[in-house]
Amino acid sequence: GYGNGIPTRWYRTNSSSAQLLKSSFETSSVVQPGDLLRLENYPNAPPEKERREIAEKAAADFPFPMFEKKSNSTLVIMLGNVRAGESTWETIHEHLLDRNSADLALAVGESSEKQSSLYQRAKFLWEFPEHDNWADAIDMIGGSSWRDRLLPFIYPRRGLLGGVQGHRGSGAIIFMARWFVANKIKELGLTRVYDRFVVTRSDHFFSCEHDLDKLDPAFIWVPSGEEYGGITDRHMVCNSEHILRALDILPPLVTHPEKYTDDRIEHMVPEVLIRRRWEEEGLLPLVRQFDRMMFTSASSDDETRWRIPSHLAEEGVFLKYIENMTLRNALALGDDTKKDQKKEFGQFGD
Repeated sequence: GYGNGIPTRWYRTNSSSAQLLKSSFETSSVVQPGDLLRLENYPNAPPEKERREIAEKAAADFPFPMFEKKSNSTLVIMLGNVRAGESTWETIHEHLLDRNSADLALAVGESSEKQSSLYQRAKFLWEFPEHDNWADAIDMIGGSSWRDRLLPFIYPRRGLLGGVQGHRGSGAIIFMARWFVANKIKELGLTRVYDRFVVTRSDHFFSCEHDLDKLDPAFIWVPSGEEYGGITDRHMVCNSEHILRALDILPPLVTHPEKYTDDRIEHMVPEVLIRRRWEEEGLLPLVRQFDRMMFTSASSDDETRWRIPSHLAEEGVFLKYIENMTLRNALALGDDTKKDQKKEFGQFGD
């Protein structure tokens, strides 16, 4: 309860003197820090010397928590394997999680290795089984008929269904992880708990802070670059109203493949499928870009489905995609946190 606008649980100790002061304080008119040292405000206080000591300590602790602390309103969800090492994860802690007072969920493959600081920090750990052939996982969406109705139309080297036997890359794994996460969000009712979701990966090295308050929550935000004719699949900031639709990429493709088996599907990459699905969901006009402050990093022993990293960056980690100039721009950005992060992705709304 509250007395004169002051919470009844404002003091941090259980000492009898503190409790007596608290009781007196609740019936007083104290509303400003300076009032704490006005002894006339404590009609039921202990003797003057002790009263003075307690009041001085209370003043040093002001302001008191006038309301219960609101729980974190942002959930950062990391998809895929935990990789890249502590040097990269330290930047995630500092520039993403701490900066935005965010909770962390790991949606990762089952692993016995859980020494990473990300595991230690995670509020949610959602593990999914690893598959030798991710077609077996896709069957969970709506059966296996898609294998005959869709697979013959997909070019194996484009990565759209990477992880399926004979297909390069990790597209199927990425999209199945999103399907898995969407089910967890629905199961736990997390759209009623969090206002904002960040769907990202554990190998992003943040060169400066990722201040989500600079991004209008009405829009879906993605970093510039790595679009490949569509929308990057590596990082997304989305509100609770749109998150489930934004994650719903693969199910329509495998349950209604006839809608997608046109001339474009053969060479479609994951980024293009995301754009097409968001267009179908009416989300495309909401997409905006911010200037990239992260790059995809790797440690020397990381496993990858695409390439072995070889270029060592100034930060002491490897660049995974050195040829992508947007990543080089991230290095140049450094600590320039005042750079505008509200560039509209106009062509998506056309």
